[in-house]
Amino acid sequence: MTLKELIDDLPNDCNVGTKRNSKGYKESWVGYGLHIDAADEQPPISCILTSASRHDSQAAIPLARMTTQRGTTLYDLSDSAYDASAFHEQLRGLGRIPIIDIHPLRDQASRQSYKPKRNRNSC
Repeated sequence: MTLKELIDDLPNDCNVGTKRNSKGYKESWVGYGLHIDAADEQPPISCILTSASRHDSQAAIPLARMTTQRGTTLYDLSDSAYDASAFHEQLRGLGRIPIIDIHPLRDQASRQSYKPKRNRNSC
């Protein structure tokens, strides 16, 4: 799909967004979501406005494409909500290196391939 088709496919009507917070409680809000792609200590490079019910990851691919059209970026730093093979592939296709936390719900085999080194001298 073209960038315009991807953006047009995202709903942008006012509605209700819901998620569970870090303590497991459900939080809801009414309105919109502003998805921003920014560089280190710089103003936003690209923005997309969607319905509040859209998860950030659903705007990630169009946002990455839009940013690539506007400048050169080498890395993409994201949290585990963006840990999806389609997003990894899209970033690599755009010439960017994804640095994305592994989602805790991914299968055991994927988590086994990534084992951070622990400093045994630290608490």
